[in-house]
Amino acid sequence: MFKLLALLIGIAGGLWWFARSGRVRSSDRGGRSRSDPARLAPQMLRCEYCNVHFPESEAVNAEKHVFCCAEHRAAAGY
Repeated sequence: MFKLLALLIGIAGGLWWFARSGRVRSSDRGGRSRSDPARLAPQMLRCEYCNVHFPESEAVNAEKHVFCCAEHRAAAGY
């Protein structure tokens, strides 16, 4: 009975080791990790009228000026 239990534990340990050795660590891939802040956070800009920060995708541009909405662009005279 003890031999059978030892054999099963040995096989389970071997399978676990084999499965674990085939994995590639994130540092070995050369890419950025999932929790990289530069990848998760959008670029933030500041409205020149109200000084509120907002994502770059929501920007309203006028010449070299950046605004958070069309109303602030109009209020600033652009």
